[in-house]
Formats: sequence, C-alpha cells, structure tokens
Amino acid sequence: MCPKRLIAHINHVVLAKGHPRRHLNHKFWARKPHNVVEEYIKHYSKKGEIVLDPFVGSGITAVEALVLERKAIAIDLNPIATFITEMVAKPADIEGIKEAYEKIKHRSIEMKVKSRSDDPKIFIGEVYKSIKGGK
Repeated sequence: MCPKRLIAHINHVVLAKGHPRRHLNHKFWARKPHNVVEEYIKHYSKKGEIVLDPFVGSGITAVEALVLERKAIAIDLNPIATFITEMVAKPADIEGIKEAYEKIKHRSIEMKVKSRSDDPKIFIGEVYKSIKGGK
C-alpha cells in the first residue's frame, strides 16, 4: 500500500486575471479564471501526472493541464464541449496554414487580373469558387 502524500492546501488568494486568447474562442457561462485553475493544477499535481476534468465545459482545466505539461482527461455529456476543448488543445498545423495562405494569395493575384468586378465581395466569391474548382 502506498503511503499517502500530504499536501498543504492553498492558503492564499488567487486573483482572477483576463483570459488568454486560447480561452476566448466562444462564450461559456461558467468559465473559470484560467490563472486560478492553473494555480490549482500546479499545486496539486506534478508534471506528467493526469488531471481529470469530468465536466469539461469550456475546457479551461484540460487545456491548462496540457500547457503545464500534465496529461488531461476531459469528459462532458455535451459533445460540443469536448469538441471545442479538443480543437483548442490540438496543435495547429503551421506548415499547412502557410501552404493554404500561399495558395489563396497566388490564386487571388491571378484572379485579380482576370476579375470582371472591382466589388470585393464578388472578387472574394470568384477566388473561393476557383479554389474549390468551380468556374
């Protein structure tokens, strides 16, 4: 049997700060301050340990656990909550984004020469159709 590890509780006030952009992608009525959750995770777990969030909601706990090099298990009855959390936590494909940007930029330069309109809405529509393979 493993001996129990006694951990002193947090005995100071942690003032809430504004959220970083990663937590501002959607509104959520019960979003907890990220820095308060971060303080709890740092205090009550070590790097590499698992943090369980059985009511993921906006994903603050799971995402902050990953940022702090913990493993995270995020569960919620609402599939949208787990989807949003997964998308926030998933690393961005920077090379894929750069390639897509270059493709759009190149195509838009070609289309600007061929465009029959100076209206930006029509031009954007033409670029979109050309990228999707339409005419």
